[in-house]
Amino acid sequence: MAAEILEWFADEGFRTYGRIVPSRNVSAQQLIVKDPVGPVAAFTPWNFPINQVVRKLAAALAAGCSIIVKAPEEDTSRSCSVDQGA
Repeated sequence: MAAEILEWFADEGFRTYGRIVPSRNVSAQQLIVKDPVGPVAAFTPWNFPINQVVRKLAAALAAGCSIIVKAPEEDTSRSCSVDQGA
């Protein structure tokens, strides 16, 4: 699942090109350019951390932004483990 999300956003990154919009004034040219907006802060939940990090990371990188990820403070390794019993 995570690899599919990364692949989809990588393909979308190729489509972030600029375009020229027709202007009412013949002597003017309107150009749309998509630039990165800057660093992105991503906060991940404790109950589904891996998939949420991948979604946020892939979108930010495809847009050309740097990203800072804040992992959950709860211990996710214990919430994902199976109780073996005593």
